[in-house]
Amino acid sequence: MRLTNAGRFVHDGDYASAIAEYQSVLTGTGSTDEIEEAQFGLGEAALRQGDLVAAENALTQFIAAYPDSTRLADAWFLLAETRFASGNYTGAVEAYRDYLARRGDVIESTVQERSGDAYDAAGDPAAAIDAYRRAIVTAPNTSIAAGQREKLALVYRLRGDFDSAIEQYRAILSFAQIDSYRARVLLLHGQTLVDSGDTSGYDVFLDLVNTYPRTGEAYDALVSLINAGVEVNSFQRGLVDYYAGQYDAAVAAFNTAIDSTADHADAHYYAGLSHRAAGNTPAAIAQLDALIEDHPQSQFWGQAWIDKAVAQSLGGDLDAAIDTLTQFAEDYPGAALAPDALLRAGLLLERAAEYDRAAETYRALQAAYPFADSAPGALFAAGVNAYRANDTDAAIDAWRVLSDTYPTADRYPAALLWQGKMIRNTTNSKRFHSLLDAAAQSQPFGYYGIRAAELRDNLPTLDALPYRLDFDQDEGQVEAEAWLAKWTGREDASGIGRLPQSILDDGHFQRGAELWRLGWVDQAKDEFESLRASVKDDPLALYALSLYWRDLGLYRSSLMAAARLIAISPAKIAADAPTFIAQLSYPTYYADLVVPEAEAYGLDPLLVFSIIRQESLFEGIATSSAFANGLMQIIPATGREIAAALGWPNYDTAELYKPYVSVAFGTYYLARQRDFLDGDLYAALAAYNGGPGNSAGWRELANGDPDLFLETITLNETRTYLLRIREHLATYQKLYGVSE
Repeated sequence: MRLTNAGRFVHDGDYASAIAEYQSVLTGTGSTDEIEEAQFGLGEAALRQGDLVAAENALTQFIAAYPDSTRLADAWFLLAETRFASGNYTGAVEAYRDYLARRGDVIESTVQERSGDAYDAAGDPAAAIDAYRRAIVTAPNTSIAAGQREKLALVYRLRGDFDSAIEQYRAILSFAQIDSYRARVLLLHGQTLVDSGDTSGYDVFLDLVNTYPRTGEAYDALVSLINAGVEVNSFQRGLVDYYAGQYDAAVAAFNTAIDSTADHADAHYYAGLSHRAAGNTPAAIAQLDALIEDHPQSQFWGQAWIDKAVAQSLGGDLDAAIDTLTQFAEDYPGAALAPDALLRAGLLLERAAEYDRAAETYRALQAAYPFADSAPGALFAAGVNAYRANDTDAAIDAWRVLSDTYPTADRYPAALLWQGKMIRNTTNSKRFHSLLDAAAQSQPFGYYGIRAAELRDNLPTLDALPYRLDFDQDEGQVEAEAWLAKWTGREDASGIGRLPQSILDDGHFQRGAELWRLGWVDQAKDEFESLRASVKDDPLALYALSLYWRDLGLYRSSLMAAARLIAISPAKIAADAPTFIAQLSYPTYYADLVVPEAEAYGLDPLLVFSIIRQESLFEGIATSSAFANGLMQIIPATGREIAAALGWPNYDTAELYKPYVSVAFGTYYLARQRDFLDGDLYAALAAYNGGPGNSAGWRELANGDPDLFLETITLNETRTYLLRIREHLATYQKLYGVSE
């Protein structure tokens, strides 16, 4: 029982509790096998906790006491990692060598690279070079070898062996394909040449500036070229400065290009963007006008009209911006960007709360360009804005045209929903139910279909339903595999779910399994994700891997494999797939954490699972582009606030990667937003993603209407977030809900 508890604590990131359980086993009367498991677990948990002394002691004792253990190689590896982290690099190399002697060559390249890192940190560059070279020779692919070659080149550079470093950079450039990576290696290549006294390095910098002007490396190269007095094309110099945010320098360079080059239309365009970014609206408009008036053949001519309007709007002249956009559409109705100009005009008017003008502009867009991709959305927006302007008849008319004209559009069920809302409290009950039935049937597990059903049945939004989580995880597996066998053309379901030999023999699988077991999660994920991509159209492989990764604890990969399986199956969506397979795509991992925390704050656990699925796909180590961390994606600054409010001991940002911390913090934060927003869960979810201030403002504008609240949200990410959470909740309720 203690070993089981310890495993659960490790799974949840509560290493201190796991250590306590392992120590209790070691001081008790367990069997030999149980003592062995506890000794190894203690070392592993202590390492993850960061207690390097305890980890070294536990792992050293394990190695001495269990020389014939099947975990001996793993213990040597963990001991090597412990020594590396504590600065004992020589000891780390020795332990890595012991690991390799017992485990063969499955991840030899990775371990050799790690040994090279240890030698380098220990100040032994000759040994580091030797280790990195062995790593490159045994690398399973060029991607891994590229990183190893970079490390090797750096050691050579620090030793003054520039020729050998240059050889490595050229080797990388011979196969590297990703632009951002090539830019980085080009910069290193050029710097090394210059450091060696070879002026051809400036040619490399020029290549970088001309080929990858959007990258930060191009700006570094430009600075080096300027400092060296090397002439750079004025337009290209301006382009690099613009993308680096050096707007004054960019304007100067573009002005030089305009004065010195006959074909300077693009220079006008980017000069305008640079002025606009620097806040000089009149100068931006002047440059864009020069392009519009003098260079009608420019690739940026149509875009210049729109960017001019954006500049006018930013400068506070809304009417001028609207005039620019509508004039463009009227004067050049055949221009590819004419519909976009009207759409932007509508958005500007909508955000300025000029709802009647916005509705007219959106209707004009659809009337002039009925086949444009934006036409259905424009009609829907016209209806919403007419409704805000208290013109109910115009709103209903816009939505009716949408539902009659575009039955396959994404906003079709939304148009039906809003038409139903408009007659909800009238005597036309039959029409009300007919509209909402049609919306619900057209998109039963889409947001607008769900809302339509709620309105039709007079149910509260985000209503919590009874659920059941205490079931055998294999419940329904036989039926699911029979379904899988039938549509894939298998004669029977025997063997479905077992990893085929082709996967067991796959190098990505073998390396991923080894790396995962040893705790190298990021590297293991890379290998497994490469494997998943290679079988994305093989339903049986996806199913077997989903089960394997579920049992391994690699939940994101398991979930995505199941989601892909469902997407290519006859079911198409999880709600229509066999429950067992659907639950792989909509799991309830960490229920032991989620349920008590959710219930403590009066939250629906299924809603919390929906949030976790949307935020991290149940991956505890996930990090977003906004630097939010963990299962529930808490931003570090917010994490510090929550820790202070909860009195969390010894808190630092790394704690957010521990599932038990993330769930505790995330549920607290959601509940706090709900309470701040007067119990409005829709607004609380928007606040969770888009910030409480924004959500409070949207809520005030919506005046308590959850449907208008959604359409009032100005951040696309937050609006999409709210849609997805509601859709996830509906699927969770279908899969785990029970009748009263």
